[in-house]
Amino acid sequence: MKYTEELGSQIIQIVENQLNSDDPPETRNTLNRLIGSGYDESNAKQLIAQCVLIELFDVVRSGRKFDFVRYVNNLHKLPALPISAFSNETSADIIKKRRS
Repeated sequence: MKYTEELGSQIIQIVENQLNSDDPPETRNTLNRLIGSGYDESNAKQLIAQCVLIELFDVVRSGRKFDFVRYVNNLHKLPALPISAFSNETSADIIKKRRS
């Protein structure tokens, strides 16, 4: 999966959809927590998008279902970047590799 600006926009749209539907509510809680700790809304959404990205990457890579529990755990750990279940790569590492 190559990371492109279009893919990035689609991942942000997933975050927006989660926020608009309040499903899962942990996404809204995480956004509020990050904003409360000094992140602006755009950067907070980018951090949440990293959690979505790592899950999508692992689904594509392994063929497994989306791991909701791990997704929520990664949300709770933000602003620390999530790590792939199948490597020691952070979401930032994956994006860097996929852009090249």
